[in-house]
Amino acid sequence: MPLPAGKLRIGFQVANSTELSAYRDPAKLGNEIRKRFPGFPRTDLTIHEGHYYKLARQLAHKFVTPGAAVVGDAAHTVHPTGGQGMNMGFVDAEHLAAALEKARADPAAAERHLAAYHYERRKQVLSIQRRTHLLGVIGEWAPNWITITTMALSAFNKAGPMKRRFGELFMNVE
Repeated sequence: MPLPAGKLRIGFQVANSTELSAYRDPAKLGNEIRKRFPGFPRTDLTIHEGHYYKLARQLAHKFVTPGAAVVGDAAHTVHPTGGQGMNMGFVDAEHLAAALEKARADPAAAERHLAAYHYERRKQVLSIQRRTHLLGVIGEWAPNWITITTMALSAFNKAGPMKRRFGELFMNVE
């Protein structure tokens, strides 16, 4: 992710804390990044600051409660390898808006419409969350996973019907 003054923010996944400590050295980190991304520039890296986060799946017990609703990362987190976090937040908002519209049109059944949003959307999110977590686990086992998925996505982009079916089955794309 580009930052001012030619700096980059790099998200880097490691399997454990021992591996993490090895990559605090800019040279080792640069070598590993270039191994995973051969096109990365061959310049010396300077680590200006580092933040380390343990990836975890999180799913809210309830997406709605009287007077409030949660969407996106407030409702659920997903492994970034799947690339679905922001998309899921947008879909949450769309589904919540539809439920609120139904509730506005039928105030007596407002609670029922919001409960339906919660149950339907939570079930969808759980399914996507499991799949993206699986992709993350595969990424830990196979460092070339990103290269492989990039090649596969390129092939899928050229095969419209196959791409659509894959999206419908695997990522729950509408």
